[in-house]
Amino acid sequence: MISKIKNILKENKYGRFIIAGGFFFFLIKGVIWLIIITLAWLGLGKL
Repeated sequence: MISKIKNILKENKYGRFIIAGGFFFFLIKGVIWLIIITLAWLGLGKL
């Protein structure tokens, strides 16, 4: 079922934008969390 949905999205013009948009959304979200955790860790290390 998931393979069928992926094939439909790949064939559709807007489906590619949905796939790319989802990928970049989670990529940016992960980078933001990484920055937050790193800043918190560095802040706690100075105490």
